[in-house]
Amino acid sequence: MAIDKSAAHDSKGSITAVVEGLDEPVTREVTVFTPEQNPLIGRWREDLELVGVKELLFQSDGQYFATWFMLESYVDLGGDYTVTPSTGEIELTENWELKDSQEFQGTGSFEIDEQGRLLLSGICPTKPDPDNPDCLRRFTRAK
Repeated sequence: MAIDKSAAHDSKGSITAVVEGLDEPVTREVTVFTPEQNPLIGRWREDLELVGVKELLFQSDGQYFATWFMLESYVDLGGDYTVTPSTGEIELTENWELKDSQEFQGTGSFEIDEQGRLLLSGICPTKPDPDNPDCLRRFTRAK
């Protein structure tokens, strides 16, 4: 499938496929997004070996999900998010959590560095770590 480069951000289309073993064709809606409008869309992993967010997913519909361990069959935290690429502002709203985290802080800033890593500042899923009071976090794109 190819998307025309002139397709507008957030425009919608559909894909239909004939799948072997199914009686009816399968149709799915797709949404076009551009990295300039929302550079966060996709899967990220925190750049830490032992602790941290193992998977952070930003969807094109404005929802995010986070898990603390790889290959979990559940989500630890989820909600809505908004980004303003021109200013680097990000806000995460906590709509659902597996474990109560009353210390959640969802307003901060983001940056994509020259190596393509996502740098978050001020976003804390729990009480800030005394060794990292500004909640600085670094993520790489998941493969």
